[in-house]
Amino acid sequence: TGNPFADLAAAAWSSGVFVDVPPGYTLIKPLKIVHVFTSEVFLNSYNIFNLGLGAKATIVEYFAGNEGINYAHNFATSINLETGAVLTNEKLQNSAPGAVVQDYRMIAQQNSSEYKQRQYSFGAKVARDETLVNFVGDNAKNSFSGLSFALPDSWHSSHVKVLHNANNSHSDQKLPSLVSS
Repeated sequence: TGNPFADLAAAAWSSGVFVDVPPGYTLIKPLKIVHVFTSEVFLNSYNIFNLGLGAKATIVEYFAGNEGINYAHNFATSINLETGAVLTNEKLQNSAPGAVVQDYRMIAQQNSSEYKQRQYSFGAKVARDETLVNFVGDNAKNSFSGLSFALPDSWHSSHVKVLHNANNSHSDQKLPSLVSS
């Protein structure tokens, strides 16, 4: 990937989730993935979400950890959306105050696919979200929205890079941050 954190997660993963939604299939209810940390650990995770031709799904990810423990979670997620696929990805990061959380997402979008990401970040000493979107098909669109709420001694950041390698693609981003006093 060229991103050292994503490369580490892909090479040294010890956990992860694989979601494959077949062509034409719609998940009626959101798929919920819960990441809970109960001890001090450094964990690399690698997730893969594939949506086939015209498939539709909502995936809700929740990240939490026991207060008073320090841990690091480095994960990468590869998302592939075939023609006409629609994925809504909701992320709630509510990690322990001493946690370090690194999230790298690689998204490939084919013709007329749609990706919506809503993320909310609370807790964690360091929380970094980095996303690379590659529009490889025409008329694809995505939107990123959310809110990051950092404590005074914390650092939260969100980075989105979009490669418009196809015609008529559209991306919208609204990711404000707040710092508590």
